[in-house]
Amino acid sequence: MGDRMSIHDERDLRAQLGVALDAFTPDQLPLNAVVRQGRSLLVRRRIMVAACLVILAAAAVAGPTLAHQLSHRVSPTAPRYRVTVNPPGPGAPKGLIATGSINRVHWQMTAFEQRQSGQPNVCVQAYGDANCSGGEPPRASDGGDPFSLYTGWGPGGETWAGIVRSDVAYLRVDLSNGQTLTLRPVAVFGRGNASFVGFAVPFNGAITRITAYSVHAELAYAVPFTAQGALWLPRWLRPGEPALPRPATYKIGSGTTDGNAWSVYLYTGPWGICANGTQQGNQDGMCAAGPGRLAHGQAAHQLLSAGFNNTIWSFVMAASPAVRYLVVRSPDGHSIRVRTHRYDGARLAGFVVTLPGNKGASWTAYAADGRKLGSGVVS
Repeated sequence: MGDRMSIHDERDLRAQLGVALDAFTPDQLPLNAVVRQGRSLLVRRRIMVAACLVILAAAAVAGPTLAHQLSHRVSPTAPRYRVTVNPPGPGAPKGLIATGSINRVHWQMTAFEQRQSGQPNVCVQAYGDANCSGGEPPRASDGGDPFSLYTGWGPGGETWAGIVRSDVAYLRVDLSNGQTLTLRPVAVFGRGNASFVGFAVPFNGAITRITAYSVHAELAYAVPFTAQGALWLPRWLRPGEPALPRPATYKIGSGTTDGNAWSVYLYTGPWGICANGTQQGNQDGMCAAGPGRLAHGQAAHQLLSAGFNNTIWSFVMAASPAVRYLVVRSPDGHSIRVRTHRYDGARLAGFVVTLPGNKGASWTAYAADGRKLGSGVVS
């Protein structure tokens, strides 16, 4: 497990690459719905060799710095991008969510309903492309997260639509260049349905904090997870609650399958717990707000899982504070020892195993002195 490194530097360096990344136009992102309890999100990202050289050069010059999301200080080397976002004005067309620009490149986002084969669909459109999902418009609700990402695009930047809880009057999005965007919800599908917001940034790492407000006060804030080009908001913090724990990264597995190299990392921080894997330029990820509660006497439980080619599977386990390592046995009899790491009053373990034929892998949890604390199966 090892290979621990802070991702503060990664985020600062990504911010410094913002202007360079604006020059590229990646393909449209194949996105699944993004929710807080770990649904997968596929994100395609292309990184040019020149960009890698810029990263290395920036690392040599900049050195370690505090993440802007925690300190809210703007680095002197922050990229010179400019972002705007505007709510619909008087006489705006039906379904308009927002308009804006990135470095004077304008965008517009609209939402509409359509029926396919007699079934309802909700579509959100930006840059001439519409992302549609089956079903009626999402209903208004006063429960759950104050803001949830709904769908997104990536033509030269990152453009997102989301829905807000019914008590949210507006959102503020803090960016790495010192800007703060104000997002006003729009009831594009009527008062009984959830209101939408839309915004665009030059790259997801530019977002350092999203805060939700009611008419009278702050409701909650989230530090987004943006490593490897992702954008997830699995955990929302109370007003004034410290943005802890400090970010850390663990490499939990790597290898080659059918000639294609892959790797999986576990990321912990104020956003919660995320695991993200790459294979052939594709990324598959999952997140959870926290480790969850263990049942009385339970040593560990399965928290997150995702698969490569239905054969290579990655898992994240939440364990009790007494558990120092797991021994995981795959169906072919191969065993690995996995060290646990502290997180928010519990411990976490991440690993990758081969599971042919939909078979499960067994695990056994041990204390520091070698005592067996429990066992189970992941699948």
